[in-house]
Amino acid sequence: MEYCARGFEMLTRRTAITLPGCLILACSMVVGQINTATILGSVTDGSGATVPAAAIKVVNVATQDTHETTSDATGSYIFDRLPVGADAGP
Repeated sequence: MEYCARGFEMLTRRTAITLPGCLILACSMVVGQINTATILGSVTDGSGATVPAAAIKVVNVATQDTHETTSDATGSYIFDRLPVGADAGP
């Protein structure tokens, strides 16, 4: 019986240490949630060659907010920190 009581005591101590740690981790994950999105890609022509300096536009369907950028020298583009929503484009 003594062995069982010791095991229970160890389990209780482990729970007392682990549970607060899990709660802290869960709270930090909730705070870390973000409500922005990123869209990235590459612009190519019909032959598959990249297109530098191409104009790209993203429109939020719900709010009609627009975001514009141009592709870089390698044809790549990125829209960073967009508000989350239904977008049309690029």
